[in-house]
Amino acid sequence: GQAKDDRAAAIADYNEALRLDPRSAIAHIDRGNAYQEVGDQDRAIADYNEALRLDPKSVLALNNRANAYQAKGEQDRAIADYNAALKLDPKFALAFVGRGLAGQAIGDQNSAFADFSEAVRLDPKMALAYRNRSLAQLYRGNGAQALADVVRASDIDPKDIYTALWLEIVGQRGGAPSRLARDAEQVDGKAWPAPIVRLFLGQATLDAIMTEARESDAATRSGRMCETNFYGGVLALRQDNKDDAIRLLRLAAQECPRVFQERSAAQAELKLLGVAP
Repeated sequence: GQAKDDRAAAIADYNEALRLDPRSAIAHIDRGNAYQEVGDQDRAIADYNEALRLDPKSVLALNNRANAYQAKGEQDRAIADYNAALKLDPKFALAFVGRGLAGQAIGDQNSAFADFSEAVRLDPKMALAYRNRSLAQLYRGNGAQALADVVRASDIDPKDIYTALWLEIVGQRGGAPSRLARDAEQVDGKAWPAPIVRLFLGQATLDAIMTEARESDAATRSGRMCETNFYGGVLALRQDNKDDAIRLLRLAAQECPRVFQERSAAQAELKLLGVAP
């Protein structure tokens, strides 16, 4: 597709820039970012390593290497890099978000909550930090605070479809009226994950969406399967189909890409249900 071609072209451009100036830490970071986008975490890490050799105080290289370790499921290494980045720049909000996600990935909602709270304090307009803190609150059993946070995320970024989905999930559990039909009007109905919104609105079946996810191109398939399993499981739970819910949530907990929040959320949902992931 177009995006894939664009990334290949970007990598070629960075290769040329590095041929002309092999000591450019920024070019190594940029190429590392491009490798991350195509899912090549090992090459990304090699570039961040080189950037750090050239510029040992590069907060960005540390943060982005942490993101790559996280995508590989190496949470301890990721957390060590986020810590190093934050030691160099204690106001780098994105590193708090990343470390919070790593905390969630190992099931530590309390440290995740503390990190997302710090990100929000540093950058009060960061919708992602509010949404992430909402999930930490939800799985710490603080439903009212979870709802307040996801509403805030939606107010800051009303076009974010994942925030709309989480607002629906958290709101329903807190007895709030659904805003999903209204929120859905603001987003692109053709782009993923619009089919999942239709599932929640009763306008599509899980089987149809599962087929659509399965038929996606290789680069997006595992992520879409992950999200279909997770959100399908949450919806099955809402409809009191507990067996279906556990089956789908287990698939998400085991097979979601490690960097997807739906993976740790599925594990947290199963814990709430009192079953093993």
